[in-house]
Amino acid sequence: ISGTYVIPASQQPGTYYLMVRADHASQVSESLENNNVKTIQVTVVGLPNLKVVSASADKKFYKPGDTVKLSWLQSNTGAATAKTHTTTVYLSSNSVITTADQLIKNVIVPSMGSNKLQAMSTTFTIPKGTAAGTWYIGLYADRLKGVAESDETDNTKGVEVSIQSLVKLPDLYVSSLSTSAGTYTAGSTLQVNGTLQNIGTTSATTFRVGYYLSTDKNITTKDILLGSKTVSSLANSASTSLLRFVVLPTSVKPGNYYLGVYADDQFKVTEAAENNNTALKAVKVNGVVDLKAISITAGDFYKAGAKDTATVSYTNLGGATAGSHTVGIYLSTDAVVTTNDTLVGQLVVLSVPGVSSKQVKVSFTLPTKLSTGKKYLGAIVDSKNTVKESVESNNRVTKSFTVQSTITKPDLISYNFKVAKTTFKVGDTISWTGFARNIGLSFKTAVANTVWLCPTVVVTKSCTSLKQVTHNGFTQNQVATIAGSWKITSGTKNGTHYVIASVDHTNKVSEMLETNNTTAVKITITGLPDVTAHTLSLNKTSFTPGTTVVAVFSEKNIGGQATGAYTTPFYLSSNTVLSSSDVNLKTLSRASLAAGVTSKLSSVSFVIPTKTTPGTYYLGYRSNYPSKFTETDSSNNTKTIKVTVVAAKPDLVVSSLATTAKSVKPNTSILVTGYVKNQGQAISGAFRVSYWLSSNTQITSLDKLLSTKTISSLVAGGQSSLNAFVKIPADTKAGSYYIGVKVDDLNKVDESSETNNTKATASKITVSALADLAMQNLRLNKATITPGGTLTGFFNETNWSNTQANTHDVKCYLSTDTKYDTKDSLLVTKNLTSISSGAVKLQVFTAKVSATLTVNDYYVICRLDTTNKISEINENNNSAWVPVTYTKTSIAELAHANVSVNAQKLTAGAEVSVSGTLYNLGAKSAGASVTRYYVSATSSVTGLSIKVGETVHKSIAAGKNTSLLKKVKLPTNLTDGIRYFIVQVNATNTVVESYKGNNLIVSRMASEAAATK
Repeated sequence: ISGTYVIPASQQPGTYYLMVRADHASQVSESLENNNVKTIQVTVVGLPNLKVVSASADKKFYKPGDTVKLSWLQSNTGAATAKTHTTTVYLSSNSVITTADQLIKNVIVPSMGSNKLQAMSTTFTIPKGTAAGTWYIGLYADRLKGVAESDETDNTKGVEVSIQSLVKLPDLYVSSLSTSAGTYTAGSTLQVNGTLQNIGTTSATTFRVGYYLSTDKNITTKDILLGSKTVSSLANSASTSLLRFVVLPTSVKPGNYYLGVYADDQFKVTEAAENNNTALKAVKVNGVVDLKAISITAGDFYKAGAKDTATVSYTNLGGATAGSHTVGIYLSTDAVVTTNDTLVGQLVVLSVPGVSSKQVKVSFTLPTKLSTGKKYLGAIVDSKNTVKESVESNNRVTKSFTVQSTITKPDLISYNFKVAKTTFKVGDTISWTGFARNIGLSFKTAVANTVWLCPTVVVTKSCTSLKQVTHNGFTQNQVATIAGSWKITSGTKNGTHYVIASVDHTNKVSEMLETNNTTAVKITITGLPDVTAHTLSLNKTSFTPGTTVVAVFSEKNIGGQATGAYTTPFYLSSNTVLSSSDVNLKTLSRASLAAGVTSKLSSVSFVIPTKTTPGTYYLGYRSNYPSKFTETDSSNNTKTIKVTVVAAKPDLVVSSLATTAKSVKPNTSILVTGYVKNQGQAISGAFRVSYWLSSNTQITSLDKLLSTKTISSLVAGGQSSLNAFVKIPADTKAGSYYIGVKVDDLNKVDESSETNNTKATASKITVSALADLAMQNLRLNKATITPGGTLTGFFNETNWSNTQANTHDVKCYLSTDTKYDTKDSLLVTKNLTSISSGAVKLQVFTAKVSATLTVNDYYVICRLDTTNKISEINENNNSAWVPVTYTKTSIAELAHANVSVNAQKLTAGAEVSVSGTLYNLGAKSAGASVTRYYVSATSSVTGLSIKVGETVHKSIAAGKNTSLLKKVKLPTNLTDGIRYFIVQVNATNTVVESYKGNNLIVSRMASEAAATK
């Protein structure tokens, strides 16, 4: 005995016995029954079971090309270790993840022990060309089936995301939906609430939101419309409330449904995505019964005691089945029939399903004692009130008749005329049934029973005869069947029609009543398919030959039946009439489109031919071309957009830019590398490239220009190096900066795009601060020197920078001219201490003059930081000179000393005090002079400097001085920034001096605007 057996995948691990039992069913009578069994011990080992427990993406909304950060938790709930395996990421149009979906990437998952969890993550890019709408990022654990599992059905998980279009369009998205309860009764009111967002990039114009009841999760306009609300407009990133009260129809059958909302259910808005406009909520509906009497058919003339059958038609408007009930026929003297009237007949009906019609024949007998004249025969459905209904007031229907002592004429009636259905398409067959009856006297005249198709309920010359049957007379109460069919021809108009049964239409027989010979049934006929060019948008309407253009479009079938497959070509045309003689850009194969359905937005790209002549064109598409099916109207298949094709132009762009420098000092050079590329379609002429230092990545002419270079030309698709050494300006403040490049900064090249000519480095460079020493107001204690004599000098040392200058030196020389050279005689060397940012120090030095000095004109030249120990912003303001010996004519020499301002900063409108000493260092008395005080934007007195005061001095003898104390009021229009407070000696030049280089005292100070309340 041998065989192969499969251990169930769900079998728990453990020790078991495999048993063989002979004659298991005890069909054989044996001498010994206890030796029929043989067992062997086996061990069942467990299998792993991989499962994606949860998953999430870093965002809800993405665009094609965006990066997705995906995280998930994967478990092994099995009894054995799962070896290293692959989990695959998919992009799916629905929540059911299969290998038929778009594979994005594979992720290796390390081995997992029994009952272990593993947190995983990965990144990927949404493929370019992914259509806008709702998508699912899917995970499929062990997609390659490398791990044998106890359960292979729980390995997938999907994360819903929304892909947005790159084309600027609105996108309506129902972000939340709720209902006031979960269970409702048909006919009741329910509250719907939620939020609708426009997650697109432009505003949505007026649209409708529909509220629907559906039997499935696919909310469409074919579901039951419960209500609607109109939204006038919705800006991008805006939202609106979906609060609405709607009523459930009584005709809803009991069961489980979905309450759904559909944004833009009339398709008025062209959106980036059309498949995210709905949301739903599960609800339960309890049905109701509502029996409504429709008609009662019987004779128009009767004698007292007559017996007949009345045909009663009624319907159950409710969704629930009506149980056993009675249809009663009553005789009444007025049109309002009640159960208090005379009951003349009744019939018990066992049941009527929900939302269905019922027709019953009820026999009745009129009383033998009945006066002649007009009477009423009424039917009451559920006359004994055995059925509970949502509405009890619509159960009655009546008809009038006449009680005669004798019946004098024939009376033909048409009744119970029905059409199999009420909606048709061209080519369908209309089938009907009904009856003709003579309720009057017998006759033998031939009469025609005719069925018509009419535009109104009255038979006229515009009607079409569908079938005619001739009858050679009728006996009293004789019934003839009216039945037949007719195929709707292609020339039949769409819309509402009436199928009318007419008895004795030509009036061959004189009747007691001529108004009961016809019965009409309303029908609707829909025609052929009719595909229309519904929407069209382009990502650009002006472009050069060779450009790729993206179009987004949709089509709609407004006809009465599906289209079948067809083709839609895109053309570039000189006019709006598209045909095969135009330039075919691309032809798309289109799937069949059901009647009344709008296609999803489709995206298509094509290249404008490179030989296209510049000019005005129309770019568009023509649906169903060449024609694959006959349409109701083929004149609405085209949609175009006016476009302009411009001549090919170059397009210069900085494709890369970098520098290896990270930290640099002012006044030093760094290497900048990169490339400029012509991504346009034409060669460029010569253009200039400029290099800039900027505090941000927006490179403008307000930044600091570092260098330029010229590139002679650049062919289409070509590139050129931007490598260059650029020097950081000496006056650059400490901080972080970007190096930027602007190509064609002089706008010499006419480009297809002028907005992509700049680029900044990805990383910043750090510029350290430099000091800036300046020597001002060098002066001596005497104007005449003698060989071997001693000379004392003074000067103001200023640090103009934002950083401290450390220890340094000053050297003073005696020279025969105002320019220092190595032949000049060193008078003194002095070491100076550090000086802080913005500080001013009075420096004093004493020097002994050489005893061998010859009579001549000399100059004392002093120089700061002669060993270049301090790196400075400006090395040209470190020295000054002053004459020390004169010609034979002695003249005056005015100079200020120890000048100070009693304020830390210059505040608009404030009053400050200026103090100091005015010296006459010359050999001759100085006459009256004027000292003026200025506030200036620069360190010198110009026409733009603002005078704030002056002091008039009397004459000062040679070697004498006078004190200075002045209060001045500052200008009221000062703003925040840096200003210079300047004291100018001999401002009116009334004193002839030997040297005027020391007549200015300049203080660099911060300024501020006046405080506001």
